[in-house]
Amino acid sequence: MKLSLREHIFNIEKAHKKRRQVDPYQQKYHVMPPVGGIYEPSGLCDCDGDYYVFIQYSPMDIDRNGQCFSLYKSRDLLHFMYVGVPIIADQNIDKDGVFSGSTLMIGKEMYFYYTGKVIQQAESNELERYEFNTIVVKVSKDSYFNDVYSDKLVVLKSTDYNEMASGRVCGPKVWQENEAHFMVHAVRLINGGGMILFFTSKDKIKWEYKKKLDVKEEFDIFECPDFFYLDNKPILSINMLNDPSQDQSMNSFRNDVKSNVEYITRVNKTSDDYKVGYYFIEGKSIDDYVLGEFHEWDKGFDFYAPQTFMDRNERVIMIALMGIPNNLYINPTKELGWQHCLTIPRELALKEGKLFQSPIKEFEMLRKNGQSEIIKEELEVILKNTSEIILSYAKESRECNVDINNILKLIYDRKKQKFSMKFVGGMGYGRSKREIRLKHLSEIRILLDSSSAEIFLNDGEEVLTTRIFKREKEYVVKVRSNSASLKWWDIEI
Repeated sequence: MKLSLREHIFNIEKAHKKRRQVDPYQQKYHVMPPVGGIYEPSGLCDCDGDYYVFIQYSPMDIDRNGQCFSLYKSRDLLHFMYVGVPIIADQNIDKDGVFSGSTLMIGKEMYFYYTGKVIQQAESNELERYEFNTIVVKVSKDSYFNDVYSDKLVVLKSTDYNEMASGRVCGPKVWQENEAHFMVHAVRLINGGGMILFFTSKDKIKWEYKKKLDVKEEFDIFECPDFFYLDNKPILSINMLNDPSQDQSMNSFRNDVKSNVEYITRVNKTSDDYKVGYYFIEGKSIDDYVLGEFHEWDKGFDFYAPQTFMDRNERVIMIALMGIPNNLYINPTKELGWQHCLTIPRELALKEGKLFQSPIKEFEMLRKNGQSEIIKEELEVILKNTSEIILSYAKESRECNVDINNILKLIYDRKKQKFSMKFVGGMGYGRSKREIRLKHLSEIRILLDSSSAEIFLNDGEEVLTTRIFKREKEYVVKVRSNSASLKWWDIEI
């Protein structure tokens, strides 16, 4: 008897379980795939006491093929349970991949919208023509362990987006305001550049074009748009990529994003290859929205496809992919059958007109065995694979230097007001150096998992996220400063 695709995926995951038990890079409190690769987190929502996280998942092709959506659930945003693969690319409307989407909550029902990809082979040459459908699946919550999924329904197809679009459409992010529903897509223009399209609907099924916003940045690919309000301020998030293999002719792309090898020899040149950031939107309503200044979300090496949702406490929470989809770096986990994970949930806040990110407050519940020391010159501590440290600096502190396993170095130059994060000894696997302007440094908070570091500066004023692949079984952290204090905890999940 021929196995279904879902059964085939289940068998692949089952066969990989023993391998995971001896995997030195397996994350403990970050969501990661059972096997294969994960990409865009999608459909984040708080449904009647349960948190849902859908993720683009490729169990059979580690290098991004969008074969299905995996689903994780949580009661506390700390412990996530893998549920399975409720949505698979198995119909003519999404047969070549399922891509980023979002959830619209109506009572206890979820309307999960996502992008379905269809490849039409050109007759005269090797180029492929992509078609994209916006698809909705209605999800009714039966119990914590069981949901009921409706049939897939196409609500927008490639010809509905915009006559100037090339066919590459990414999104959607969907939300409700009063009695109306809204949707945004990111699309590429025929002649290059991108734009954001707004749609509106009264019944969640029939969507009508509302408005467009042109994106000034020049990139080949625009994807994973996110729209949210923070203190009533509208904010638009977007990912932008360059694809050096792309043909510029209408409706034609050779393949998906490929590696830009030149990038790994450059320092902090993210604008040449990709940008992941957000715009503050000016205007009182969608009709007169204008994109404001662009800001990068995260200054580290491994951050992509952030998505937000509002939880039961009216917090705006963001989760992103800890990885970059076009293979700018080498991930040794690929040899172990998987790559990428998600960031921990981060709460967003506006402070004096600037967006801050910080780990959700619940994360502190995982702290165990807290210790602290005053640093006058140098201190070395040995930490477990899952740990948290907080460095607090006095104003008179001249040296701010952190070394993690002789692999990753964090240095702040007060005179030049420059913060640097760099890998040494070739242990970054293509990750080299990041430098950012920082007027002052009062605190460094670092969350360490088996193969990752999330670094928050000044209570989340700046964040740097990276994978880190060490040889040792523990973290060895050396801190140099003439006036600082260090606190650290084990993190037990």
